[in-house]
Parts: sequence; structure tokens; C-alpha cells
Amino acid sequence: MGDLVLCMYQTAERPYMIQNIGFPLYSLEELCYYIEENFYMVDKKLLNLGLCLWLKQEIGFLELARELDLKLRRKEPLFRGALLILEKSGLYDQEELARMEELFESVDGKAVMECRKLKADQYLLHGKYAFAAAEYRHLLKPENQNKMTDELRGALYHNQGVAYARSFLFPEAAECFLKACEQYPAEKSRQAYLYCLNFMDSSETIGKNGAGQQIDFETMKSALEAFEKISLDPSLYQERGRVNAGQGGDLSADQAKENAGLAESWKEAYLKSF
Repeated sequence: MGDLVLCMYQTAERPYMIQNIGFPLYSLEELCYYIEENFYMVDKKLLNLGLCLWLKQEIGFLELARELDLKLRRKEPLFRGALLILEKSGLYDQEELARMEELFESVDGKAVMECRKLKADQYLLHGKYAFAAAEYRHLLKPENQNKMTDELRGALYHNQGVAYARSFLFPEAAECFLKACEQYPAEKSRQAYLYCLNFMDSSETIGKNGAGQQIDFETMKSALEAFEKISLDPSLYQERGRVNAGQGGDLSADQAKENAGLAESWKEAYLKSF
């Protein structure tokens, strides 16, 4: 489902209000969008007999209301009702429905905090780095951290660092990787910390009083070997190489067009991460 959805179905005069949230929904498209964005919060506050009545009386989806009512009365897992709504809307293809089913099953029976981590991880996986970083910040609030293991805190800080690094916010990313090491030392966090330092100005400091993370020799050695391997892999630099090759001197019309297209694709990819 895209970021922009044209509402084609009937709009309700009276919105459906989600219990205890007060969020109004006026159409089937809005209901589907809410379910997709808040898959980890599908519960009886959203899916109940009141929603069945709203579907039937306000937006005219009699068959959907009947099938959803039947699932609820049979006490089937709630995410089955959510999938039914997405399927009957006609807004999703089979691949998207399968992805949503997998997400629903991944959070079924889990605590809210675990579900929010899965949502943040999904944002990170699909390149929505700003949203991912925001979710990790919420999870890492002091009142939430008290309920976590050191390993989970370390994993959250590491993933938050990844979201920042992929947004080119390397000082913020380095600080997250440093915190990840402090919570639960892991080789990948140490290497990621060194990677970020490679892209920072020497005047920028990280950690308490700029002391930073003490990195052992083996970690530094393995990190340098990884950097060298990446730098020697031409497949990772093909686009940048084409742009560099076309810089300096007079560009042909085809080269100029290709460079402009590459730059535009990079801009679009960056904007989609927010």
C-alpha cells in the first residue's frame, strides 16, 4: 500500500472512535491505514461488535461486517479479523497480505514493548530510518529501560545507531553504538562505533568528556580488515564511480543525464527514509 491513498469508498457521517484513544476513522481506507501502521496494537479496543455495526451502518460494508462479526463471536485470533478487513478492502495484493499476516503472527500474544520493538525493526528494515529512530527513542525512555535486560537495551541502542548512521547522522550513531557497548558489549557494536568515527570530524567527541569507547586491538584489527574488504569491492561503488568518472572536463549529454538521474534517485531514497 502506498503512502498516498485515494479514498474511493463511502465516507461515514459519524466516525468510528477507537476506544480509549479517541482517534476518529471516517472510511475503510483510513481503517486499513490505521491497522497497517499500528499492527502491534490490534486488540479489542479496535476490533469489536461496535466496529461491525459501524461498517454496516455508516459505510455500507454489510458482508464484511457479517464476516467480521462471525469471527469475533467465534473468538478467533483478533489479527484474523484485521486481515479480513485488509483483504476485503481490495487495497492490498497477495504479497502485501502475506507480509501483514507474518507481522500479525509475530506480535500475537506478545507484550506491548516487544511489539513496539518489532515495529521499529520493521521501519529499519524498510528504510524508514527517521520513524525507526523515533520508535527506539520511545522504547529507551528511562521508565521503559527498567523493564529490560542489558542485552535488550544494548540491541535497541545498536539498532537506533544503525538508523542514525543510515541517515548520515554519524555523531548520534556513534553515541548510540557506544551506549550499546556499555549495556551489553558486542563485537558488531564496537565495529559500528569505529565505522562512525571514520566519518566524523576530529573535533567531534563522543561519550563522557569525549573519552569514547576503549576498543581492544582485535576489534580494531577486524574492523580495519572489514573496511578494507569493502573499499576493494568495486560492486559497492559502481554508481559513485560512474559519477566520479564523469566529473571534470566537458560532459557528454548522456553522461550529464546519467549523473542527474543518479543524483535524483539518491535524493528520493533519502527522502523516503523519513
